[in-house]
Amino acid sequence: MKTFARVVHRFSTDAEFRQALARDMAGTLAREGWKLSEEDLRTVRQLLDMYASLKFVRAHAPYPTGPGWHGYADIRTVMVEAK
Repeated sequence: MKTFARVVHRFSTDAEFRQALARDMAGTLAREGWKLSEEDLRTVRQLLDMYASLKFVRAHAPYPTGPGWHGYADIRTVMVEAK
């Protein structure tokens, strides 16, 4: 089973991105009826921390917002695969 959490925004800091993505992912998992253990939740948090630490440049942005765009890509997707 796989689920995807997607945030379609631009974020100025890693922490801002991580918080928004965690909220989005929690909502997605709840809607799909997932029941995650504490270990699963720790793993998800670690994945989010690793993912949020990656820097994106204009060339890697799937949908740049225009001439003033910089920083992170507008659309980011994190995949969590259940065992």
